[in-house]
This record gives sequence, C-alpha cells and structure tokens, in this order.
Amino acid sequence: MLTFTEITPQDIKELAQLFIETFNSSPWNEQWTTETAEKRLSQMIHVESFYGLKAFFDGELCGLILGCMEQYDHHINFYLREFCIKNSLQGKGIGTLILKTFEEKLIQNDVKELYLCTARNSTAELFYHKNKYEEDKKLLLLSKQL
Repeated sequence: MLTFTEITPQDIKELAQLFIETFNSSPWNEQWTTETAEKRLSQMIHVESFYGLKAFFDGELCGLILGCMEQYDHHINFYLREFCIKNSLQGKGIGTLILKTFEEKLIQNDVKELYLCTARNSTAELFYHKNKYEEDKKLLLLSKQL
C-alpha cells in the first residue's frame, strides 16, 4: 500500500539517504555524499512556495518528489526539482502512482503547469513521455561550464 506525507525540513537526513542510493546508482552514476545531498535538499526545501511529498510502500520510504510553485503572469507554475524512487521498486508502476498523486495535489493548489529538466535519452525521459510530458517548443535549456 502506498501512503504519502508532506516533506518538512526535519525529513532532510532521511531523504538524503534515498537520494544518494538512487542517484549514485545506474543510470545516473553520480557521486553524492551525505553532506552534498543534505545541502541540496535543504536548499530546495527552504525556498518560498516549496512543496514536496515523501512516499511509503508498506511503511518503508520508497520515493520523494519536490519542487516549488512559481507565480507566472496569470497562473502558477510548478518547477519539479527532484523525483526519485527506491532502486528496488523502479519499473513497478510506483513512480507513476507517486507522480499522479503529486499532480492531483498541485491541481488542488491551483497550479496550472508543471515543468522539469531531465536527462535526454534516459529512462527518466521515457518515464515522463509515458506520463504525457512533452518537450516545450517555446523554451530552451541552456548551460555554460564555468
């Protein structure tokens, strides 16, 4: 059974462990430490209009999804910053259930559009396309190495 609670600053240490386990594994193979994961989560949680959920499967933490609401000219957007599922539970439909629940909560908060960044040609990109997310034709993500 899947249950949810809203994320609070007191959850950072617990969430950091799931974050590290997920993103230090394939396909991301990143190099998060407890210190850097806690710092990233803290930075996101302490933003105005932050919103996030942690998910539990049979009482065990299995996922997190978070970001922040942003005022646009005549509506509210949501920038999805992080979303991860426990490695052993990926590919079982839990991520889709978490995403759908999250979208429903955002609708209740008058959010009109959700946007995110993800890696091209990845399982994450395929997941979002499967859940009806499309590439935005008006926006372009640019970056510069400093």
